[in-house]
Amino acid sequence: MSIYTYRGRDGHRQLHKGVLEADGIADVVEQLQMRGITPIQIYRDKYRAKNTPIYFKDPVPVMELILFCRQLHTMLKAGVPIISALEALQKSIEHAAFIDVLQSLRKSLDSGQELSMAMREHPRVFSSIFIHMVKMGEMTGNLDAIFLALYDHLIFEKDMKTRISSALRYPMFVMIAIAMALLVVNMFVIPAFANVFAGFNAELPLMTQILVSTSDWTLAYWPWMFAVIGLAIVAVRYWISTEAGRYQWDSMKLKIPVIGKIIFKASLARFARGMAMSYNSGIPMVQGLSMIGMVVDNSFMLVRIESMRVGIERGEHLSTAAKSANVFTPAVLQMIAIGEQTGDISGLMTDIAELYERDVDYEIKSLAEQIEPILIAVMGVLVTMLAFGIFLPIWDLGATMMHHK
Repeated sequence: MSIYTYRGRDGHRQLHKGVLEADGIADVVEQLQMRGITPIQIYRDKYRAKNTPIYFKDPVPVMELILFCRQLHTMLKAGVPIISALEALQKSIEHAAFIDVLQSLRKSLDSGQELSMAMREHPRVFSSIFIHMVKMGEMTGNLDAIFLALYDHLIFEKDMKTRISSALRYPMFVMIAIAMALLVVNMFVIPAFANVFAGFNAELPLMTQILVSTSDWTLAYWPWMFAVIGLAIVAVRYWISTEAGRYQWDSMKLKIPVIGKIIFKASLARFARGMAMSYNSGIPMVQGLSMIGMVVDNSFMLVRIESMRVGIERGEHLSTAAKSANVFTPAVLQMIAIGEQTGDISGLMTDIAELYERDVDYEIKSLAEQIEPILIAVMGVLVTMLAFGIFLPIWDLGATMMHHK
């Protein structure tokens, strides 16, 4: 998408000007017409496109954003203009970085920029989902409802992250302990045993030879090993930052054992919730799907949703396009088909969102129980390898010495 500056007049001949993000001039015209504005002048704003985002050293806590959404929803619902609402919130907030953010938003709105575009200048504060949902609210004129939905979304995401972190705390502690134990064994224990074995000039079992060779390699190349690990982390982060890398990474995340199904169900819940809001707001299906794809916050899902949009543009039914996307579960496809037949797509999409949100909640509660067998299996394999690699030759040497006596 590109950034366009426009000037136009409404039905009362009142002049409007501002900034929009769109795929092209035709998209800008369509957005303006939805607002009842006849464009006079539209041009691509290359200067704004090159502006670098504003970053803050002190990130805004999630609870500040949650309270911000709730308070802004209340003010907008009461009819308070957005600029006045931001000014009032700026006076009541104590977090210094967030005060600067709100000041920046007010200046951008005063210059004719849209709220969603102004929020793009603060990517560490407002996520992609947050910005695209605000844009959806601007397009439909339902900003108050969008901020209430964002409030519920942030509460759900915060609760989900907290419980996932709590569930993963024990497995992560065990994995770190295992990694440290392996490092100590490789660098100190096995070399000591290797010297003992070498003194007897005995033939070592295959597993012991593998452990000794691994230990020798670790002692000789450990600086290079850590350097390679560091470079690998940097390379992966760069790869994920590219469009192709992000797509492949988002696709891989959905296939991770145990965690993948939680991510997938959470994405389906976001899709259904966005679909319901889009349908309720009267956004055309084609344009709504483009917005929903951004709200899902998964490149793999975005591509599939975009394929739905292309199918609908060709004249396909929503249920047919959804089936062709080859990403939705049979339950979702069935609900979409029923929604088309009954004309209650919004209600059924809301039901799907609630269904998968409850499902995600259940999966998170049982996360530790699902990971525990994997940890036990990993520890069992490692203990078996160490037992056969270290203690078996000791037993053999002991038996040999007893035989000689």
